[in-house]
Amino acid sequence: ANRYGWTVGAGVAYALDANWSVNAEYGYYDFGKQTYSSGSGGDAGSFSVAYVQQAAKFGLSYRPGATGGNGGDSQAWRLNDDLAGVFGTRVAYSSGRFQKKLYDSADNSRLNSTLTWPDQAGPGVEAFVRIDHRSGWFLKGTLGGVMIASSKLYDEDFCDQPEPFSITVSWAKYGRDFYGTLDLGHNFLQDEDGNLGGFVGYGHYRQYLNAYGCEQVARNEFICVPSQMISPSGLILSETEKWHVLRLGLTGSVMLTDRLNFSAEAAWLAYASLTARDNHWNRPDINPMDEKGH
Repeated sequence: ANRYGWTVGAGVAYALDANWSVNAEYGYYDFGKQTYSSGSGGDAGSFSVAYVQQAAKFGLSYRPGATGGNGGDSQAWRLNDDLAGVFGTRVAYSSGRFQKKLYDSADNSRLNSTLTWPDQAGPGVEAFVRIDHRSGWFLKGTLGGVMIASSKLYDEDFCDQPEPFSITVSWAKYGRDFYGTLDLGHNFLQDEDGNLGGFVGYGHYRQYLNAYGCEQVARNEFICVPSQMISPSGLILSETEKWHVLRLGLTGSVMLTDRLNFSAEAAWLAYASLTARDNHWNRPDINPMDEKGH
């Protein structure tokens, strides 16, 4: 249905120089409440739907044509006499695959189950910043996330005889990834055309996966067969991972032309710590399963 409402908001913009500016806005939207009726006779009833939205927006804007000088300003990104910075946002489309293998607690060589999310694809957004001091020290970081589109989960169970091998399919929804890095480094090579330096930093990654419903697609007659098939609206499994990592690496950039810059980075994860939880919501005997590792 079409709904009409009202909105009010406020914002602020700050000019970094003659071309670039940053802005922040807040908006409040109200589309009212509407009551609907359902059923008839003794089953008649009603329900109300109200829609209110609050939105916070942040942006980086570029205004062409205002160079502020004779064809350009070499100090466009200079914050002051000692500091220069670059920052912005990226949007992307991400694709991935996640697989987890569960081994028997009494026999670590025996594979009990394999969980596979084959199509973790969705839109992503990332913000980045780097600030350089004229002494060669720099601080840089990223913050981003991916909303994983609906896909499927395949759960393979290697059952004891006489139960046959089982494969169930579920519908994966509402998955998401978040990540961020923060690095401190120093350039040991630096001139007007480029730089090369080393850094040490921290990285964080977390993933949330959910699976709904259950349908048997192999010949197992005991798990998620039609007589006990779980509705696609029923949450049956969740997977959560949180990684903390220590990063050691090299980063550098070089100006190929006066308008084209090439940059690259390589990092070694000197230490990584995992805290995870597996929730089989319909299996009280194994729900939850906490997992830790380094």
